[in-house]
Amino acid sequence: AFFDQYTTWASVAATPVALERLLALGLPLNDPKVTAAVQFLLNAQVTALKAKDPMFAGGWRYNPADTDTDNWETPWVIMALMKAGLNPAEPHVAAGIQLIRNSQLLSGEDAGLFRYMPGDTWAVSGASAACMTALGFAGIPRTDPTVDLFFQWAQDNPLEIHADNGPASDCYYWSMLAWASSLYPDETLNGKTEYETLELTWNIADYAYLSQNPDGHWDNPAPKPDGSQSANSVMFTACALMALAPHTAALAPPETKTVSGTVSDPNGSVSGARVEARLNGIPVVQALTDGNGGYQLAVPVGQAYTLMAASPGYARTSRTTDVVTDDLPGQDIAFDAADADNVAPTAGTFVPADGSTLAQPAPEISAVLNDDHAGIDPGTIVMKLDGTPVYAVYDEGTGKLTMTPVPDMANGSHTVTVDFKDYAENAAAQASWTFTLDVWRNVPGDVNNSGQVDLGDAVSALQVMTGKQTLLPPHSAADVDGDGKIGAAEAVYILQSVAGLR
Repeated sequence: AFFDQYTTWASVAATPVALERLLALGLPLNDPKVTAAVQFLLNAQVTALKAKDPMFAGGWRYNPADTDTDNWETPWVIMALMKAGLNPAEPHVAAGIQLIRNSQLLSGEDAGLFRYMPGDTWAVSGASAACMTALGFAGIPRTDPTVDLFFQWAQDNPLEIHADNGPASDCYYWSMLAWASSLYPDETLNGKTEYETLELTWNIADYAYLSQNPDGHWDNPAPKPDGSQSANSVMFTACALMALAPHTAALAPPETKTVSGTVSDPNGSVSGARVEARLNGIPVVQALTDGNGGYQLAVPVGQAYTLMAASPGYARTSRTTDVVTDDLPGQDIAFDAADADNVAPTAGTFVPADGSTLAQPAPEISAVLNDDHAGIDPGTIVMKLDGTPVYAVYDEGTGKLTMTPVPDMANGSHTVTVDFKDYAENAAAQASWTFTLDVWRNVPGDVNNSGQVDLGDAVSALQVMTGKQTLLPPHSAADVDGDGKIGAAEAVYILQSVAGLR
């Protein structure tokens, strides 16, 4: 991930922008910084298993621990991944594009715009323009109903200038609408783009041009005290310039050629086998074989790829291509009898150890996943903490699955579960272990040392006041007024805290 001291909480927001810049500066697709950033973004996607609601599946949000998604981060991630060589048909990218499509309003006065988050009943202009730019990257044509409906809205609303999602959205809207419009042709005027003919884009350009400050910079036209910290003059200046002179292409994604072949086993051709083209371990694109066992993969030129095939009941098998300079047929892959695999994978080396008690506030939580034949399929891994899916990183080299530590994890007992399969689709028995956290938080009013002041503290305080519980020295922070006992002052403090009055 890429981030600085201001965006450590939003690494999914910072990484695609940094990745695009690295590629624009000439870093090759197989550079470790590029492939690491791509892998981070793939891992950070909110999958159907991770999403807190199915409608969020396929997108991205600010950080890898999020379980919901939005239509600002999602388009930027899609654009960066595609510039890094991932094909629009690659499952992560395809799922993100589908999320965007599912987020469009299809009726009402805002029909054609896109919701900021799936499930919203209202749309946001800035996010809508970002969605359109990502669809342009993915090659969705002007005649597609999703695209056509958006431009119909744009034609019907020539005076709509500002977005309605806080101050920073004005800036996003300036740049994203100009960019999206420049990617699509005007169907009524041959040789013209929507940017050149759409009245809304010219109104935005005029507004940006006329609102420039005497020293050359642009400011937020509608600042709010509680607005985004990213809504600064540098950002607005850059986006205003883009509104005046937008990109006219999809930031040059790599040229691609087709790699093709067949997959077979001892019984003949295999239909429905999954074939991946990998670059430095990163799946660039994948496809399922057809009824005759055939597959085709569109991959960026100038690279050699590892082609990996997986099929139920068989371990993965692979072959390596030459450097792709033109269409490359004849890349056949065959499973043999020795590749048969019906052995379930296992998990072990649980951290923290099962039944242990820890005093540190943010412990590492990890397990080692083992499979001697087919290999673990990362796309099937689901790690949960106390029943809630969590973001975890799987290292294929070591087999280690590690969850991002939770700094504010409450004291008490916690249970971790892990479910997964191997590439032969053998499911592991669910791994489950429990540990106890007992950290001295020193939170005023926190009698039971759970890390926060809650109803449990009110009960504990009453028990201490009536002599039914003894206040232990490590919990002395509960003595708010420092008189050496839990009394009426503490009871009032705790009740106010629980009620949200302090």
